[in-house]
Amino acid sequence: MKILLLVLIFIPALVYTQIDESTTSKVERGANSKSFFIKDAQEFRFKEYENVFSNEQAIGYMRKAKTNKSIASILTYSGGAILGLGVGVYVITKSTEGNFWVIF
Repeated sequence: MKILLLVLIFIPALVYTQIDESTTSKVERGANSKSFFIKDAQEFRFKEYENVFSNEQAIGYMRKAKTNKSIASILTYSGGAILGLGVGVYVITKSTEGNFWVIF
């Protein structure tokens, strides 16, 4: 009985001693654009992703994300400008009672 109890106590201890702490650093996402990635308590910007990642697949994903971000920015700014122009024209034509060309 004592041997069974002793074995039940030491088996979990042996299992937990086998856990290996990995030496690879963990990359975390920062809170703003100046510290977009945090690796080993060092902050990196989004455009410095090649300094953060060493895996080629991760670098490929970041290149794709950077391309998508550029395309999204172009579409966002142009869409906002078109929307703003439409609202501005509507406000001007409403205030001049259909005499839009008088203003220009």
